[in-house]
Amino acid sequence: MDFMSDALFNSRRFRTLNIIDDYSREVIWIEIGLSIGAMHLTDLLEWIVKE
Repeated sequence: MDFMSDALFNSRRFRTLNIIDDYSREVIWIEIGLSIGAMHLTDLLEWIVKE
């Protein structure tokens, strides 16, 4: 799990949360947003575990 960030043409920043299986190198999920809050992150991780 790792965060990355970049900027749009209008200088607005966005972040991506990349969740990758280290063993198989399979991408499990990529979440993109202008802001990824703690509650959103925990809800997302709980959903991924259920799936």
